[in-house]
Amino acid sequence: QTEMDRSKRNDIPTGLVMVDLDHLKHINDTLGHEAGNQALKQVATILRNEVRTTDIVCRYGGEGFAIIFPETHLNLAIKVADRIRKTIAFTPVKYEGGECHITASMGVSVYIKTSILVMDAFVDSVNKFLYEAKQSGRNCICHIDFAELRRTNEISADERILLFGGDD
Repeated sequence: QTEMDRSKRNDIPTGLVMVDLDHLKHINDTLGHEAGNQALKQVATILRNEVRTTDIVCRYGGEGFAIIFPETHLNLAIKVADRIRKTIAFTPVKYEGGECHITASMGVSVYIKTSILVMDAFVDSVNKFLYEAKQSGRNCICHIDFAELRRTNEISADERILLFGGDD
């Protein structure tokens, strides 16, 4: 909520990335919970290493994490999320019995000054993008459309007339 308030006040977007590990239950069931725990620890380390010190990384649910990117536009949030996704996919998880690979699905959006969503609704909207990534085959990122984000940030023709007058 603090970062959303800062976005409204300073007119600087805040990015939110929801990360969910793909098939973690399968790893727990087939390789054991220690392998699953190592996967979670490794992903947490990757997340912390790949973001700025001002970014906020936290565990969100059993298989997921949330990353808050203060003062971050959508294109940068997507770029960093994709770098993280690739790092997770290409870094083997080492556990006592061997090693395995894990991937992550992600949903991304930004909160901007003109956003009308309350915190829970904004988080839910990003979770919908995460769910879309899961449904799209996993190990990918889904995000708000740049055009839709731009539309929510532009004033309508009627608002323009009210603000600046007609073309008389």
